[in-house]
Amino acid sequence: MQNDEISKVFQRWNIEGPLRSTYLIQIGAEICQRKQTSEGEGGHVLDDVLDKVVQDDDNTEGTGFWSVMEAAVRHVSAPTIAAGQFLRVASGNRAERLQVANELQMPSPHQANVQNRKAVIEDIQKAVYASFVCAFCQGLELISKASDAEAWEIDLATCIRIWREGCIIKSSQIGHMMEAVLSVKGESKVANVKLLKPVSQALRENHEALKKTVLMATEWEAVIPSLSASLEYLKYCGSTALPTQFMEAQMDFFGAHAFDRPGVEGEDPGKPHRGAHHYEWRPA
Repeated sequence: MQNDEISKVFQRWNIEGPLRSTYLIQIGAEICQRKQTSEGEGGHVLDDVLDKVVQDDDNTEGTGFWSVMEAAVRHVSAPTIAAGQFLRVASGNRAERLQVANELQMPSPHQANVQNRKAVIEDIQKAVYASFVCAFCQGLELISKASDAEAWEIDLATCIRIWREGCIIKSSQIGHMMEAVLSVKGESKVANVKLLKPVSQALRENHEALKKTVLMATEWEAVIPSLSASLEYLKYCGSTALPTQFMEAQMDFFGAHAFDRPGVEGEDPGKPHRGAHHYEWRPA
């Protein structure tokens, strides 16, 4: 798809559907259609922008950097946010990246051959929406965790109202959905936003489109770190059995970190604290 066509898709998304009145989609539409002159002549401005984000190198970074740092400190899983941040970091040193690209000889993104273009675009829209919702969940859960630890008494519904009225992550559909449920008494300080029914429903209904989009992008060699991270986030947050069982065993092996056992009262599901058991993997 060419820039002008992408712009029209973004315009449509911003007017109707789950991404309506989403600021980043809105400005994306404007960016993709803007020409070099006010008369609409010359090439697209976007084609004249180099693919390096340098804010993390010139120390003008902001919320992305702070969010990833706080997520690590507060022990909140925020892979959608982190993936976007680390993409920015990797893009910054273009000279080094070109050297690595020459060394690795990775396949370049190629033009997609699709049978049903309309259906693919609809899946991408749903995937982007799901990823937005994941990012909102991660951000709100981080704020909730910090508020609880610091006794800040932050009301999450108020956060949503502020974001909806004037913020670069402004999104009407997501804002209304989350504010409506977070405004209910007792829900404004929820620790896990994914447990809210409208949120879990939105993630569940758009999961398949997200998966299909990630699969297509992988086949096309497209770079979509935040969408991929969102898919993995839903998979492991919604799983009853994770490969971290093996990880926990390894940590007990090399560091005697201990583990809990399945089916044992008080341990399963238990709380996130040090396990009750240690196995002598290599007896002295």
